[in-house]
Amino acid sequence: LFGSNSQKGELVIQSSKNQLQKIIEKQNSFYNYELKLLSKSKDELEKELQDFNKKKSVNTRIFQAMSEDINYYKNDAKEYINSLETFLQSELLELQTVIKQRVVSDVRYSFEKTKKRPENARIKVIVETAIKDGIIDVIRDYRYKFIKKSQTIGEQCEQKYHDLGFTIGHKNDNFDARGFFQDDFKAGFLTSNNEVLISQVIDAVSKAKDSKINELDREIELLVKNQFTSIEEDIKSKAKKVSSLLIESFFATLNAPLKSFEQKLKSDEEILQNQINSFEENDKNKAQLSIDIHKNIKKLEAISTTIKGLY
Repeated sequence: LFGSNSQKGELVIQSSKNQLQKIIEKQNSFYNYELKLLSKSKDELEKELQDFNKKKSVNTRIFQAMSEDINYYKNDAKEYINSLETFLQSELLELQTVIKQRVVSDVRYSFEKTKKRPENARIKVIVETAIKDGIIDVIRDYRYKFIKKSQTIGEQCEQKYHDLGFTIGHKNDNFDARGFFQDDFKAGFLTSNNEVLISQVIDAVSKAKDSKINELDREIELLVKNQFTSIEEDIKSKAKKVSSLLIESFFATLNAPLKSFEQKLKSDEEILQNQINSFEENDKNKAQLSIDIHKNIKKLEAISTTIKGLY
């Protein structure tokens, strides 16, 4: 995982570094706010608390409006996942036709050219390849639709954040839907055992006659249809599970700027209230408190520099 050429290990480490830097930035903000309050008189502190409380009701409305919007988009995304089941069903039905046509076409061609049925090994490869390539194509199209929908939601939420005055950094740091979803749809959909279907198709082909290709066509169609029930359910179940997990993770990211700002306001209010309540004591020890806070800021800066130099 953490070898020199491990991309996954590098991503894990980079993600951890980013999270640590965010925590340090947040704590630095608290310390700087404490320094700012330390320089104010008690009257100034009480005036600041009054102003803070006036803004509090406005912020509460902003939080509520943004939370409602995000919940709306989350429900919209969940409904879209359900609608994609119909898409999967349609695509997999088309895949059944493709499998049948490839087998029947090869049998017909073999009779015309060699007057013989194709070898069992060839039929096995045709069915296996058709299923593998077909499922890869279906999942790729599913993933594309899923990513496009997520990108749209991310852009809408980002715009709403900006409209409400939030500064959330570069959009790819927060709402990179493609980065969220593309890797998670690469594997896990080709694990079904198709030996039964392959065996049945081979058996049907081994009994096929040049004069009864239409009968073979109908037989293969029925065999594929019967065996595809479990394949379809398996793929739909996996797709929904992966999609649902990623939706939860994605919306946790969409909520992050709101939660972070809400936490900052709550912390600032506590710091401000504590500063007022402890004003007499803090005023006596103002110089020492200021020195201690500056030391803590320096420590955080040193930690931040160390983290940037890692890996």
